[in-house]
Amino acid sequence: MLKKFDQVDKALGKNSELKSFKALLEKKPEILLELDDYEGFREKIWISHIAKIKINTKMILELYKKRKVDLEAIIRSANNDVDKWNTTIEVFNSRFYVPFHIKLSLKSKHVFFSELV
Repeated sequence: MLKKFDQVDKALGKNSELKSFKALLEKKPEILLELDDYEGFREKIWISHIAKIKINTKMILELYKKRKVDLEAIIRSANNDVDKWNTTIEVFNSRFYVPFHIKLSLKSKHVFFSELV
């Protein structure tokens, strides 16, 4: 049994991820008992992560709901600016002869974002 333990200990020291795992096992040896039911342990870990994400997601959703009117106003203003930029670019392209052509490239992202709100 001691030989098996030494093999496992040696394997856990091979790379940084396994060294970190070894350090965790040394701090919390009860995890070894959890590993007996690996799928159950894995499920507990996922549920724990999802619970943390759920709290942050709720906070973001609440903030979005509070600021939705402001976002809509910003998007409307940006839509007006797109028209002004298009006019400005047309004037520039018609007046100057340069080896490149200027265009407004973020229109599609802007339209997509306004559809989300």
